[in-house]
Amino acid sequence: MRIPSLITPIVIIASLLCCLSGCRTRVPPERRSQNTQTASSPLPLPEAELSVSDLIKQWPFVEQEKRVAMLRAWSHVPNNVRYRVAQKSDFENPFMTSDYGELAGAYGLAILIVDKTVTGSTRMSLIVFIDRPGNRSDLYWIYRDMDLSKYRMSRSSGDVFVEVQENGTRSVCEIGWDKARRPWGPTGRRTAR
Repeated sequence: MRIPSLITPIVIIASLLCCLSGCRTRVPPERRSQNTQTASSPLPLPEAELSVSDLIKQWPFVEQEKRVAMLRAWSHVPNNVRYRVAQKSDFENPFMTSDYGELAGAYGLAILIVDKTVTGSTRMSLIVFIDRPGNRSDLYWIYRDMDLSKYRMSRSSGDVFVEVQENGTRSVCEIGWDKARRPWGPTGRRTAR
C-alpha cells in the first residue's frame, strides 16, 4: 500500500517539472550573444522635466499655506514657464539640486533652475524662497544666468553651503542674509584653487 501513495507525489512533481520546462523557449547560440549585448548596455532614459511649480507642489512635509506662498512668489517672475528644475544630466557630478529647511536662521526652499530658452553654458540660476510671517514667501536669486555645471550644494546643520567653480577658481559660500547689502545671497565667500 505504501508504494502507490509515494508514486502519486512523485508523478505530480514530475508532471509539474515537465510543464514548467516545456514553457521555456530555447534561444539559438547566435541569438544569445545579441540578447546579452542588448541587455548589458541599456540606453539611459531621459529624465522627466520638472517645473518649479510642480517641485513646490510635490515637496514633502511642507504645509499647504507655505506652498501657496511660494507659488504666489514664483508667479511674479516674468515668463516663469521658461525655467525647469535642474536635472542630474546638467552636471559633471550630480549633487543636491534642491533643499527645504533652515537657511541661516530662517526657513525656505533652495532650488537650482535651468533656463530652457538658453542653449549656452550660462543657463543656470540658484533661487531661494524664504518663508515670511503671514503666509508670505520672498524669492531671491542667489546666482543668476551662470555656468553652474560644477556646482555643489550641501547642508551643515542649519546652513546651506554652495560651491561654485569658475575660471579655475573655486568659491565656497553660505546662503544667508547679507547685512551690508540687505538681500539674501552668498555670504562668507572663501576662494580656493
